[in-house]
Amino acid sequence: MNERSLLELADGWREVRPRSTPWSMLFQKEYFLSLFETDFRCEQIAEIGGLDCPIAFDEEARAAYCVRAIGELKEKEGSIEGLMFPAGTILKVSLDDKKVEKILDIPAELTLAWLLSLLPGRKKLISFSSRTGQLVFVDLTSKRLRLVDCDGNVHWPADISIERNQIVFSGRFGISINSFSGSQAALLPDVTYRHAALHPKDSRVALEAAHGRGIAIWDSASGKVDSFGTGGRRPEWSPDGKEIWYVEDASSLWKLNIETRQSTRVAKFLGGTDDCDSYGDKIIFTPDGQFAISNLTIRTRVSAEEERRKLDEHREFSRALPEYLRSNLREPDFRFDHTHRICVLDMQAREVWTHPGYAHRLTWVKKP
Repeated sequence: MNERSLLELADGWREVRPRSTPWSMLFQKEYFLSLFETDFRCEQIAEIGGLDCPIAFDEEARAAYCVRAIGELKEKEGSIEGLMFPAGTILKVSLDDKKVEKILDIPAELTLAWLLSLLPGRKKLISFSSRTGQLVFVDLTSKRLRLVDCDGNVHWPADISIERNQIVFSGRFGISINSFSGSQAALLPDVTYRHAALHPKDSRVALEAAHGRGIAIWDSASGKVDSFGTGGRRPEWSPDGKEIWYVEDASSLWKLNIETRQSTRVAKFLGGTDDCDSYGDKIIFTPDGQFAISNLTIRTRVSAEEERRKLDEHREFSRALPEYLRSNLREPDFRFDHTHRICVLDMQAREVWTHPGYAHRLTWVKKP
């Protein structure tokens, strides 16, 4: 690129201008389900609500399934209960004609905010209710729900393998692998591990270890845990299962070669003044492994005057709220400004290009 590079890249990689590829990126931008080309031309598909909920995609029908839910703060006996999800809706959205179809309403006692996947046969969705700790199956033909209790105190669905009928959870008692029947297949009773990723072919699970202990691999068949002693968060396996990709802080993307146990920093977003650990999602590969997307974030310390101005504006806003809301509202940290870049990586050409923004809950879509 002729202009100043935004990234510092590993040897053999280069930054290029955005270009079109055989893949598009489907994710929520503000209130809309949007389809982005990899050159970042954008098409709004449908309004799906303000909460960033998961998306499942039916490639044959070129239709997306998503959860529309609107968060609200509820008062109970003069105090705040917290962010609640009232009865939401599961939607089917056609990418071709932008038609939106309501599949069913979600009962108020369920919260389907973390997981949504289409099962083989294209007739059922699987989700998880964090509020009740149950697997939720959505029959797209009868438009009915089936709830399945999970063994163990599962909490957050970190990854899913449709091929092996397994979900890996992190929770209050460690890392749990459960089958789609709800039964627990394996348990690592260590609560300091989180952000688990299932190996694409075998029983290994990549883990993020808390307290700066870095990346580890748990063999769920033997029970052995292998710590690589390197910093890192949000691990994800490469499609061939030979590498683990992760972020160090939110501004840098790394890969770990399992055989050599060597880590390489692939990309660093330049310009920040402080390490940033409040962002950083795992890398998402296309099914064929040729492309991937990563969100990188830098943060910059603002001046004392700017921090004070933002804090004064927040306090003025807070004074207008009801007492029960104001007393439970935490004061944000205004010391930093955050800048985000969406990074597309061509794994074969070893090229990277970027665009301002943040792509959360992204699903890759193959062009027809």
